[in-house]
Amino acid sequence: MKTTLTQKKSAFVSCLTIALIFLFSNYGKAHGLVGGSISYQCTTTPGILKVTIKAYSDCAGLSLCGGCSNPIPNGTTYGCNFQQVTTKIIGLSPEFLGVNYGTFTLTADQASSGFDIIQTCKSNTSICTNCNTRTGGTFTTGIEVYTFEGNANLTAIPATCCRVGLQANNIERYFKTNTVDINQDYFMIAELNRCQTICNSAPVFTNEAVVAVCSGVDFVYNLGATDVDGDSLSYSFGVPYRALNTEVIYTNPYSSSYLIPYFGAPNMNAASPAGMRIDPITGDIMFRPTSIVNTYLIIEVTQWKLIGGIRVDVGKTRRDVGFITLACNSNKIPILKTYIDGISQNGNQNFTAYAGQQICIDIVAQDQSLINNDPLTSDTTDLSWNNPIWFDNTMSNATFTRNYILANRAINGPKADSFKFCWTPPSSAIRSLPHIFTVSGSDRFCPIRSVFTRGINITVEAPKMLITKSTKKVFCNNKTTSFNLDYEANGINLLSNNLFIVQLSDSLGIFTNAKIIGSEFNTNNSGSISVNLPSGLALNKNYKLRLLSSSQTNLATAPYDILIIPGFNEPVITAKNNSICDGLKTNISLNSTDNISNYKWFFNNQTINNTNSNSSNLQVNLKGEYKLAVNNEGCADTSNTVEINVNENPKVGFTINNTSQCLNGNNFLFNDTSTISAGTLNRKWYFNENKDDTSTLISPNKTYSKSNYYVIKLIVESNNNCKDSIIKIVAVYPNPVAEFSIQDSAQCLFGNSFQLTNNSKNINNQVWSFGDSSNTTTLSNPTKTYNKIGTYTIKLLVKNYNNCDDSIFKIVVVNAQPNIGNIFGNTSPNSITTSFTYSVLNQVNSTYNWTATNGTIQSGQGTNMVNVIWPTAGIGNLTAKVINNYGCMDSSILPIKITNVGVNELNHNFSQIHFKPNPFSTNLEINFTSVTKESTRLIITDAIGKEVYVQHFQTNMGDNNVITEDLSTLKPGFYMAILANNNGQSKAFKVIKN
Repeated sequence: MKTTLTQKKSAFVSCLTIALIFLFSNYGKAHGLVGGSISYQCTTTPGILKVTIKAYSDCAGLSLCGGCSNPIPNGTTYGCNFQQVTTKIIGLSPEFLGVNYGTFTLTADQASSGFDIIQTCKSNTSICTNCNTRTGGTFTTGIEVYTFEGNANLTAIPATCCRVGLQANNIERYFKTNTVDINQDYFMIAELNRCQTICNSAPVFTNEAVVAVCSGVDFVYNLGATDVDGDSLSYSFGVPYRALNTEVIYTNPYSSSYLIPYFGAPNMNAASPAGMRIDPITGDIMFRPTSIVNTYLIIEVTQWKLIGGIRVDVGKTRRDVGFITLACNSNKIPILKTYIDGISQNGNQNFTAYAGQQICIDIVAQDQSLINNDPLTSDTTDLSWNNPIWFDNTMSNATFTRNYILANRAINGPKADSFKFCWTPPSSAIRSLPHIFTVSGSDRFCPIRSVFTRGINITVEAPKMLITKSTKKVFCNNKTTSFNLDYEANGINLLSNNLFIVQLSDSLGIFTNAKIIGSEFNTNNSGSISVNLPSGLALNKNYKLRLLSSSQTNLATAPYDILIIPGFNEPVITAKNNSICDGLKTNISLNSTDNISNYKWFFNNQTINNTNSNSSNLQVNLKGEYKLAVNNEGCADTSNTVEINVNENPKVGFTINNTSQCLNGNNFLFNDTSTISAGTLNRKWYFNENKDDTSTLISPNKTYSKSNYYVIKLIVESNNNCKDSIIKIVAVYPNPVAEFSIQDSAQCLFGNSFQLTNNSKNINNQVWSFGDSSNTTTLSNPTKTYNKIGTYTIKLLVKNYNNCDDSIFKIVVVNAQPNIGNIFGNTSPNSITTSFTYSVLNQVNSTYNWTATNGTIQSGQGTNMVNVIWPTAGIGNLTAKVINNYGCMDSSILPIKITNVGVNELNHNFSQIHFKPNPFSTNLEINFTSVTKESTRLIITDAIGKEVYVQHFQTNMGDNNVITEDLSTLKPGFYMAILANNNGQSKAFKVIKN
């Protein structure tokens, strides 16, 4: 409610963070970062870390470099002249909060800064290559990489502060992104756990953090992360931040869980090729972008160290990866192909090697045909790897060799680039987690090459003997069973006269007094051994087998277990859910330790004939009784029965009073119309204004506080836990803002004119009403005149394009006008000494002002009656004005004709009167003798008797009266100069103004 005359209607949890604030003079926040990472390395000095920041800058913005020389293609540096990065170290945990631990600087590494990293074909140049002008080349997208290095001193940090963060922010995000709101600070952070290890180094990323990809084409990317300490790494998607624990604001419809348009979005777990996934072990990112955007992905890399037999998180690095998606004329990404000994591995990336045994993998980048799968139209591909030798000393003997002569490739091919990777793992390479290196393949399509980056994982195991055929045998009716046991030696070259022995444990699975149940000499690395189970084995007990092998060098002595179940037990079947909802299925599973080979399912004692009936698991969706008959090695039995009940699903529905409403006064009324034939229903509404914005009422109502589109979801659930849901969308439109101003809100009746100015915002039209019987108007800035006094309400109603309205009203007042009427009195006075009485109507709460031309108001000024003396013969006027308490005025004029009196014949006290000079130009001097000492006036009237000058003064007795008046403002002409006293005596003379 407005006051006065206006009313309006409208309804890391870490102990410490090292804050790296980028301070680039001359450039401020105009760079626009599109990706980046922080890494840190231990030094030989305790408490000192070498910190490296890689920042990827949009070439369409300002260069991070202060100077830029003419570039040389193919990665040569451009030359940089720029400042250092100043950093500040402060504590953030409660006990260290706000403590300043000093500053340090990072200096730009000019040898690895200022060059374009976006992949293009040779005939195209990017905006980065026009370094001095920043004008577009044939390929406008360009990203420069800058590297900053320096030392961070952590010695001042208390020892009890375990987790330390390295943070970089205060740089504006990439201003061209269309998934994130612009002008938000860019934020990077890495953290380490000082209390778990003396010093730990962060992983290093060998692949660039910004990639250009083709929309509609499957994309695979890998960070190429390596850890110099040999720590295990795990990968996950992270949330972009603009400050510590403050998420980035996204443009609709994007969010921290929907970072980029991709096939199957926003379901990240959709079946391939839909969805968006990251391999937690290798870090491979796989998705298919579906539109042209520039965006970010945040990859969190966690380091794990085995300490005391427990894997401990010793550090975490967040890397911002910029993705630029472009239209590439349906260029398809090359395919990774892998081969071992010429046998296709179908692009497999996961391999097992054995210590001391060489593994060789042929890796091929095969381009997909562009036209009708015609290989002749496919592109030439190029393949490379991120040589892991420097960070993984166990791979020091690994090689990556071309499968062709490079000098002859242009003539003889091949189009598909291929390399052979070979490695003989040492025993020090044995571990449960894989050794990883990355390979990158690309075609030569212009302007953007399609690129994949994949991690190749090699898990190294100790040499061992394997039972290759898991053999489960049923000891039925206590009869001895014979069978063959297949084996294979991996990582072992068996010598002659190698003895294989098969042992049987006791009924508890213990091999202390193992029985030999089979043996065989064999010189091959694989084969089969005949096994005879002894009689007399206990029923319903678990026995185990193991295989032992020996050679002249005693390399193979590895036990392996095979389960033997003597006897036969009644199989038990169980249902995952005995009560299911209509349209859903449940699994019925065999719960038995017996080795059952034949199955036969029954439904209501009828055989089920379908493709799933021969499995130990059955999916069902019909109400009734299920049973399983089994037969194994001549042992047969029938299972228990399972009853499945199928419950009715509710039919969900609801109504809305109005799906589109304006913000002011919005009130959405929802009514649950869901039905079910039997049972009860529970419901839950989701109104989508915040996470707790829900209701369980049948007919709730909702009022929104902000304009937006909201998804309304209703989930109904029966007493049998059967559910159905439905969503609808409502729109809350923003309201306009009504406002206007009035030039003067209180005016008099005569001549009133109210000027109205429309100051409303976000409107499409307006309607004015004025509080009287006059018509409304749709003018923007109307003028209103009232013909009656009174108080009026002026109302402005405005509407926008969504027909939402707002209104405001203000009060104006039309005040009463006084009516003075005629002046009553003598209009032809014949004496210059006589006082004449004049009057007008008397009005309450009013004041009066009288003016007499060629006359003198003797008394009554301010009232409705005055006495006037007319000292000079001629024409005069008497004017009366009345002003009421509202300030409104009326006036009346009475013409006066002064007759039968000669102005020089009146008695007076003046003599020896002289006016000089006469005619005069500027000053007029008057000399006269006065009989008495009295108050006197000099009156100058024009030719029609109108007073144009009056001067009061005191006369002296005698002839020493001299008056000099400045009359320069009078116009040339004839005037009367009159000397008059308070007794009505006067003397007049004609004077002339040149």
